[in-house]
Parts: sequence; structure tokens; C-alpha cells
Amino acid sequence: MNKFSISIFALLFTATALFSQKENSFIELKDFRKEEVKSAGFTLNENTTIHINAIGGIGKGGWGIGLEFGTRQNMFANGWIINADTREKVWEMTKKNTHGKYDHCIYDDDINLKKGSYEVYFAAVGFARESWFSHMWINIDRRSDEEKHKHNESFFNFFDDDDATSEFMEQAREYGIALSSESNSNIELFEAPRKNDAAIIALTKVGDDVSLKKSLTLSVDMPIHVCAIGERTNGNEMNDYGWIINSDTRERVWEMSESDLTRAGGADKNIKFDGNVNLKKGTYEIYYVTDGSHSCDDWNAQAPFDPFNYGITLSVYNSSDKNYISVSDSISSEKNSIVRLVHPH
Repeated sequence: MNKFSISIFALLFTATALFSQKENSFIELKDFRKEEVKSAGFTLNENTTIHINAIGGIGKGGWGIGLEFGTRQNMFANGWIINADTREKVWEMTKKNTHGKYDHCIYDDDINLKKGSYEVYFAAVGFARESWFSHMWINIDRRSDEEKHKHNESFFNFFDDDDATSEFMEQAREYGIALSSESNSNIELFEAPRKNDAAIIALTKVGDDVSLKKSLTLSVDMPIHVCAIGERTNGNEMNDYGWIINSDTRERVWEMSESDLTRAGGADKNIKFDGNVNLKKGTYEIYYVTDGSHSCDDWNAQAPFDPFNYGITLSVYNSSDKNYISVSDSISSEKNSIVRLVHPH
């Protein structure tokens, strides 16, 4: 057995050990051959030390991979945890806190979490490789051949895509994350993302090439909380985004504009609006559109920290406000139209 074979054997043994050494694991997300993102939720009834075992992949960097991908320090398979209430990241697997080979890096350590609810995610969306002559990022699309897009996300491709995909799949069976604690008696599990009981409109888990719309009528003036996650590339060009129109005046009263956006985690192009919009009594149209790539159908770069809420969500601040709201799939401006020539962008 040569040194290379011994190294591979050792890595596979380590991967098996990481997921089997903790008998008291309360969450395990593993085997990413068929899915690119998995999640789980947990509530801690007291401040708790959580042990995390995770195996992922990291690109070596260079002038090809970083174009779309370098924001998680070139991680192409990694895990993270967000606060279920604030939706903000509280922990992430990165280049700095892992060790091992670039396509098989390991996190094995404790973190301290305060009492509260959390969601853990792991994503393995693509594969980074390099040679002396080329750096490449290849998107791993799990959809059927009929659903896949024909464009390739690689740069200066000296590698065979089929070989790269096969190599990724061999590693993807080992990728994943396990959470454990000394005692699981104070931990309750739930499905992530947690349901937002305050939501009045939730156009989420949005896929490619969609144009979604809802009608919202308010019988009184009120503030509405808007959370919209989307994609921005090529400077300020918006690719996946939402906006709100006053049905009577046709005025665009809110949109995902550059000045109000923050990064949504993951790839640089993932952006988010999370804030208050004051709406007057009246009827409004809520829109959300996507282009032909990078969505919940298939992420072609690292997913945002809150991936399954990709899209737009409108929520009330007080549950009693729902008494003054009605939501419909029908858009009033379209009822009497004979011909409409519009472009969603």
C-alpha cells in the first residue's frame, strides 16, 4: 500500500470516527450526494456547551475560485448555526478553524450557546480543484438532466466535469456535521427553518426563473416587517429580488435598493433587506422574481445563511394586526386588462 492509499484510508477512518465517537449526538446531517443543503432546529432550555464534529471541503484559493466563491474563505462544503429568532449567524465552519486536507477538512471542538432556539445548516454545493495550470470551481447540480441548465460554472477548465463530479460524490458521502452535548435532556428539536407565526406573506424557498406575486390590503396604516433575501451580481445589478407597488397610484413604495441591503452570508452576491416598511391604508402588490441560476433549486455558489427563506417574507409586529389585513393571489390591476406588456425587471 503506497503513501497516497494510506492517506486516503486514514481520512476515511477519521470521517467514520467523527460521526460515531459521540453516542449522545442529538443532530446529524450527513451524506450530501443527493442533497446540497440540510438543516435541523434545536432549542436549549439553559446555557449549554455543544460539541461539533464536522467534515467539509475547502478550495485552495487562486485566481479562478475566488470570483464567485471566496467569501467563506473558499469553503465549498461547510456548516453553520444561526439564531432561530434573529436569523443571524452564531457559528460557522471556516478555513481558520478547521484542519486536514483541502477536500476533507475537519472541525472538532466545543462552542458555548446561550439558552434559546437555533438552526444548524450544512451545504455542499460544488467542488473546487486546481492543477499547476488551472483553478476550477464546478457546480454540482443534483437535479435531473432535464432540469439542469447547460451553462458551466468552471473557469479555464482543464478538468473533465464527469471526473470532478465523481470525485466530489466520493467525498460528499463523508461530508456533514454532528452536534452533541453531555446531556440532551435540556434540548428539544424542531424542523428548520422554524415557522414564522407573524408572517402574512411568505414567498420563500424560491427556485429559478420564477415571477411571484401577492395582493395585500390594509384597512389601517401600519408598519410591516419585510425580510427579503436575493442575489446581486455585476456591480449593482439585481438578479433575484422583490418590490412592493401601491395598486392605486402604481408607485413603487419599496424595493431592494442598494442603500438598504446587507450581505446575507455565503457568496458575495447573496444580499438581504431586513427592516420596517410603513404602509398606508390601501391595497399593495408584492412581487419577487429570480433569474435562471443560484436559488433553492440549485446553488451555484455558497448559499446564504438562511437558505430556505430565500425570497420575501412580510410579517406583522403584533398578532392583532392580522385583523386589519387580507391577502389574495389576485392582482387588482390585472382584472380589467386586455393587453399587458411588462418586464419584471
